[in-house]
Amino acid sequence: MRHCGIVCMACAFAPPVESQLDVQLLDPISEGQRRTRLKDVVVLCANCHRLAHSVEPLLGVEGLRRVVQAED
Repeated sequence: MRHCGIVCMACAFAPPVESQLDVQLLDPISEGQRRTRLKDVVVLCANCHRLAHSVEPLLGVEGLRRVVQAED
């Protein structure tokens, strides 16, 4: 979690406790077994994590950022 500064990488939400953030694999496990590296994951708040899973294929960080910016 320290890799990203402990904020949501999509909306920059910084919760009071780390447990309010989720780690999302960029490539779903269902696409095959592999070794997961730090560059293969992103940290998201619960809202962005839900939003990422709301469409197929999953929204990446850039897609999530566009949605968040459009809401502002």
